[in-house]
Amino acid sequence: MDSNPILVTPDADLIDAAVLIADYNLHTISVVDDEGQALGVVTVDAVLRPPFPTTGASERPGHAWFAKT
Repeated sequence: MDSNPILVTPDADLIDAAVLIADYNLHTISVVDDEGQALGVVTVDAVLRPPFPTTGASERPGHAWFAKT
């Protein structure tokens, strides 16, 4: 287990998650709340998926794009 894992919060931008995945050569990043409780993961597949097809989708909160655990 990594003693210093790469984490994001639900309000993180998908682009920021993609940069972290690329920079650290990761397949997933854990999504945690303010107390460090696991909420889900962002996968490399999620960040490679095309943008949302509807207008205003980029304004959706982070929880719309991470997989709940």
